[in-house]
Amino acid sequence: MKYLLAGLGNPGPKYKNTRHNAGAEAVRSLLLTWQEKKDYLVATENFGQSEIIFVLPTTFMNESGLAIKKALNDFNLKPEHLIVVHDDADLSLGQTKLSFSSGSAGHRGVDSIIEHVGTKDFWRLRYGLGRPEGLLDLTEFVLESWLENEKEPLQQFNKNLKSEIENLEKTGHFFDHQLT
Repeated sequence: MKYLLAGLGNPGPKYKNTRHNAGAEAVRSLLLTWQEKKDYLVATENFGQSEIIFVLPTTFMNESGLAIKKALNDFNLKPEHLIVVHDDADLSLGQTKLSFSSGSAGHRGVDSIIEHVGTKDFWRLRYGLGRPEGLLDLTEFVLESWLENEKEPLQQFNKNLKSEIENLEKTGHFFDHQLT
């Protein structure tokens, strides 16, 4: 089985270590050797009979769909084999949720993927940022750097992602869901 696992974020040093880059940083933490393509970075790992193609869009978050569509086409994959890792302010800090064929819930990177790929039939692994009470406009919050007390849950998520990728290869399960 072949999967494309994409971590969403914004490019450049200005956005490094910001909450909105949680997905990209989690995928980047896997310490892969990246190759540069037009609109994305890519690394490929083979696990027995499975192959995982890791993608980091080099577009801004709101244009992630351009890079994801190109990567799916370049690797001849259907959206059902796409796993998008991204931040979600509506989940508690450190909480994760894997879902299939769900809407964007206002996440503009996911909106862009749905628009460009033409379907919402793909997997989403969401990492919770925890919405501060009373905060209505998330723009400033997600573009701020991590607070000290937020870093440990993110590091734990990064470790869990690595073990879940190994589990996917062995069992076809990813965060307690059967993907194959």
